[in-house]
Amino acid sequence: MWHYNNCFKGFLAIIELVFMARKEKFVRREGAFGTIHIVTTPEVPGYKTKEVKGLVWASSVRAKFFLQDLKAMIRIFFGGEVREYYDLLNEARREILWKLNNNAKALDANAVVNVRLVATQIVPGTVEILAYGTAVKVIKE
Repeated sequence: MWHYNNCFKGFLAIIELVFMARKEKFVRREGAFGTIHIVTTPEVPGYKTKEVKGLVWASSVRAKFFLQDLKAMIRIFFGGEVREYYDLLNEARREILWKLNNNAKALDANAVVNVRLVATQIVPGTVEILAYGTAVKVIKE
């Protein structure tokens, strides 16, 4: 059993190395939020809403590459956290928050309040994540 377990871990490590570069592009994007406040509350704590700019939204539809699906199926078979799908959802969340940030900036807003995230499966193996909220201009109290 020890031999098969090491082979399984080696197989997972090789697949992970293949997709490492793909993950890095989202990490680089993460710092692009600037000074936009994105909150799930009706107001940004410590700030007063000066002007409502309007509704903003962003969405992302994601699918896993078949090798990552294979890796996930193997992980499901042996048990444990399925990081492949966890990574898929986190990449999609990061991307839509980045898009939401840019959409709010386009309206000359510096915050998005009442943000909601919704995830749905379109077809097996794909997921759509939608974020929406109200773009506002806020000032420090």
